[in-house]
Amino acid sequence: MGVVQSRPKSILRVGKRVDSWFLSCCGMNVYRGCLHDCIYCDGRAEKYRVSGEFGSDVSVKINAVQLLKKQLESRRKPLPGGFVMVGGGVGDSYQSVEKDYELSRKILNLLRMKSLPVHVLTKSTLVSRDSDVLHQIQKRNKVLVSCSFSCVDDEIASVLEPNVPLPSKRLEMLSTLHDEGIDVGMYLLPIVPFISDDKSQIDAAFRQAKKCGVRFVVADSMTLKSGRQMDFFKEKVSKMWPEKIGSILELYGHDVYGSPKRTYASKLYEATFSAAKKTGLPSRMPPDIYSDLLSINELVSVIFDHLFYLLSLRGKKSSFGYASYAISKLSCSLDSAQCNYADIGGVGPFSEKLIDEIVKTKRCKYYEDLLFYKK
Repeated sequence: MGVVQSRPKSILRVGKRVDSWFLSCCGMNVYRGCLHDCIYCDGRAEKYRVSGEFGSDVSVKINAVQLLKKQLESRRKPLPGGFVMVGGGVGDSYQSVEKDYELSRKILNLLRMKSLPVHVLTKSTLVSRDSDVLHQIQKRNKVLVSCSFSCVDDEIASVLEPNVPLPSKRLEMLSTLHDEGIDVGMYLLPIVPFISDDKSQIDAAFRQAKKCGVRFVVADSMTLKSGRQMDFFKEKVSKMWPEKIGSILELYGHDVYGSPKRTYASKLYEATFSAAKKTGLPSRMPPDIYSDLLSINELVSVIFDHLFYLLSLRGKKSSFGYASYAISKLSCSLDSAQCNYADIGGVGPFSEKLIDEIVKTKRCKYYEDLLFYKK
């Protein structure tokens, strides 16, 4: 199959609510399949229905730019708040075929002309080629560039991510973009059990991120779904780290989403929380990056999602997650007289005070204290 061209009927996916991890309202895959061939990638899983041999074959959506322009101009309602996401999904937008097709660059130029905010997520340093367009977008709106890492160890990463620029090169690129005035972030995921989850490796990732001017580090464990993804991962790890594969597989197969056992996930969260606190790097995107991109309901919903996560890192349970979802479904605006906070699911007296503060100031001191380790 190799590289094939396709002409899909749509390109833009618009979510029902703002994603609190990436602060995106919508996104797209300009390529389906990925030549990075990372051995842990869950894009291989059958549920994503990527045809061909994942890691070797890729479909190029050659009409992506025209489709996006048509979809944006035919929308009857404006897009929800947040960034337009370029990257993620089942194909890196800056994988090697981008050198020839330049679809991502053309997409960025279209989003620039539409004055839309952009979040680029990639494992590739090729995005630096388009720094000129990124700066032009920044003059009209906001732009954020994030890189994903499994670790910052070049030797380990070269096995886990065989066709990806080494972590040292990605860190160098993030540092350059930061020095040029562009906000940069790190997604330390997936952290691979017993391979890239050593405390010293996690600490090193946060230290390097801090050194490069990264604004935040979102960290999480590897998902491993039964079937094609697990089979491929098992084959590769059995060759490189045969002594570890049994322990890794023991963590999986207990969850429909491919998550590891909770006991393992809890220990990993403790390690990432410790590393984050040492460096002062927030575990979620800080509000000055995104707050002015959201409606008041979206802002409160995202902050409550973040609060739920930040409290869970500290071993505390809360109803903020439920409240966040309930707020995202509201038909009334939180700053309107018709909206009664007490009627919102998951919202109690303390939550009401936080909502009131956010509505009045677009800030939340309790949230910021948790995010920046003052509490």
